[in-house]
Amino acid sequence: EATFEIPVPAGLAIGATLMLQAVATDLSGNASPPAVLELTATDVTGVTLPPSVLVAAGDALDLPVQLSVPAPAGGTRVTLASSNAAVATVVPSIVIPEGQTSGAATLSALSGGLTTIDASIAGVPRASTTVTVRGGIVSGFVLDMLQQPVSGAQVTVFDYPPPVVTTTGPDGRYFVEGIR
Repeated sequence: EATFEIPVPAGLAIGATLMLQAVATDLSGNASPPAVLELTATDVTGVTLPPSVLVAAGDALDLPVQLSVPAPAGGTRVTLASSNAAVATVVPSIVIPEGQTSGAATLSALSGGLTTIDASIAGVPRASTTVTVRGGIVSGFVLDMLQQPVSGAQVTVFDYPPPVVTTTGPDGRYFVEGIR
């Protein structure tokens, strides 16, 4: 087993090839026939995720996924994983279509806490983001008999003592956080 570094010239064009030739010599000076290795320069696609995400438990959102270069023919598969699936899950992968540089992955927030979403291409880690899920949330809408939002309605959420009281907004929505 041998380990060696291959110097790549600065400015090597994508698609250019490097030809390497190696000869192995044993302790007695016997040399093997030359082995030739041809390497083709490729572009390493970078992935960008948002620096962080804040979401309420029970909600789902589209997590933006950005490539550094347009996807090649056949698209680019980006694999995604959550470090704590009890807090949030994400679709296992998305394919960004040929010529495109962005896509979105569905993230589902399950319970309060922190998790990390990691993105990779062909098994090589490319990016990660921290997801904060706000837990203990009760939210909804108050509508009248005509299905119109009721503004200013008082809503009481019964946690164990004391109850939490809130008022609906102009769109009839209420939101209470910190429920156990």
